[in-house]
Amino acid sequence: MSKIITNVFVAKVAFQSFYRTAILRLLGLRVAQGSQIGKGIRWPIVGISRIQLGCNVHIGDRTGFWIQPFNNTGKIVIGENVNIGDECRISAGNLVKIGKNTIVLHRVTIVDFGRIFNQYSDYGRFITAPKPVIIGCDCSIGANTVIKPGTELGDLCVVGPNAVVGGKHPAGSILEGNPAKVVGQMPH
Repeated sequence: MSKIITNVFVAKVAFQSFYRTAILRLLGLRVAQGSQIGKGIRWPIVGISRIQLGCNVHIGDRTGFWIQPFNNTGKIVIGENVNIGDECRISAGNLVKIGKNTIVLHRVTIVDFGRIFNQYSDYGRFITAPKPVIIGCDCSIGANTVIKPGTELGDLCVVGPNAVVGGKHPAGSILEGNPAKVVGQMPH
């Protein structure tokens, strides 16, 4: 009896990602073949069709996506062979683009807009203008990193854990710290 239950459990786990992907495609998500979507992913109610996943993308459990609902320009584009760890947050009001073969470790936050809170203000009125975030190909983003609006990372960039990254950084940069500073270059 336990062998039957074990076989049923293994089959259920194997097909869960397939079913999640199929349902999300019906809702408008653009997912290429071979992508795996973890459990507990938070998808936007409005704008799911503005998220595009390339081939063989892996998204870890409890990751969240958010498209700014105040305009119709927000877009998230994730290239092929990208691995996104558990509990990441990716929010777009303009464009968040992650290049192919990039690794984003656990609990990374990527946002292309900010919020200014004021005890006398209206919530929606104080969202800053979105600035695109572009992460190049073959990059590695360390755990617990924050990628700020307007950040551009060239190809082959490496970001250490717990960094807060802003600005433009050339290909092959190695960044660490809060705020992140270039501490080296990848060998060519």
